[in-house]
Amino acid sequence: MNNRINTNLAYKLSNHELDSYYLNNRASAVPKIPYEIPYEWRKEELERKERKRRIEERKIAIRMRSIYRVIGIERAKSIVSILAMVLIIAGLFTFIMVRHSQIVEQNFSNTRLANEVNQLNAANSDNYEELLTGIDLKDIEQQAYQMYGLRKPAQSQRIHMTLPEIDRVVRYNNDGTEIDLESDETTITFDANQIEMYMKKLRLQE
Repeated sequence: MNNRINTNLAYKLSNHELDSYYLNNRASAVPKIPYEIPYEWRKEELERKERKRRIEERKIAIRMRSIYRVIGIERAKSIVSILAMVLIIAGLFTFIMVRHSQIVEQNFSNTRLANEVNQLNAANSDNYEELLTGIDLKDIEQQAYQMYGLRKPAQSQRIHMTLPEIDRVVRYNNDGTEIDLESDETTITFDANQIEMYMKKLRLQE
């Protein structure tokens, strides 16, 4: 009841103020409107602006994240490309170095084998020369006469032919003179160096 009375009194006071306002200002007067926005409206407006600001910030953050993601992907691609290029170059360099080491090792092996072959050839040449030096043709001839019944050929059985110098095996006496193959001298020295010189001449002519 008291609330209703207070409300009626407030309404009457407000009407009285309006009537006095219109009386003082006549027809050109306008009602007095308060310029301050109520607190509830102002709060809603602030909340709306805050929501709008948050939405804009969220959009900007999403856009920045997408930009950072694209930049990160491009950077990762660049790093992967550089690493792949470095690995390829390192692989090629390693392959070249391995092949070079294999070639050098093979060259050393070939050189070692060539030296061994030369040593074997020198040893064979020495053995061959020693073998030829130890051969006594007169002794062989005497053994052929005694053991196998070899007979000296008659004069009619001998064939005389002229041989070129490179096809002759020259035998010398102890005094260095060339022996006559038809003579019966027993002091004959067979010189293996003459055979070696003969083979060298053949190689030079080839």
